[in-house]
Amino acid sequence: MNHEVSAILLAAGLSTRFGKTKQLADLDGTALVRRAYATLQRTLVGDIVIVVGYRASRVARELRGTSARVVVNKGYGSGIGSSLRVGVSALGNESRAVVVCLADQPFVTAGLIDRIITRHWRTGADVVASVSGDLVSPPVLFGRRLYGELAEL
Repeated sequence: MNHEVSAILLAAGLSTRFGKTKQLADLDGTALVRRAYATLQRTLVGDIVIVVGYRASRVARELRGTSARVVVNKGYGSGIGSSLRVGVSALGNESRAVVVCLADQPFVTAGLIDRIITRHWRTGADVVASVSGDLVSPPVLFGRRLYGELAEL
């Protein structure tokens, strides 16, 4: 585990198209938010910040008994940018890169996240994204140099 690489797990959204709170949806007996957190714990990431918003107390309750560091985005209704701001502001000074993940991607593996981190270490790139075909999607790693820009989204 490397404390210079952090993670922000975004779990604040309204899930309007899903019809219920997606972060709390059950997959094989585990809520998606807890499943995503457990995946991050098996990676090279040191510090994990979980941003909650919609149904914050219920989502946070799913993480009881873990060492999860939960922060609340009171402005979650304004979109993902506000959650990124809250997450970046919660990162410690020792953080040199952050992997941004979504709570509603249960098939993202620890191996994928570790490959992204390793690519960053090897290349020094400020952005390392996962790609499937033509689709670029989270998880995405951002170097510390971009934290200010993330906080302005």
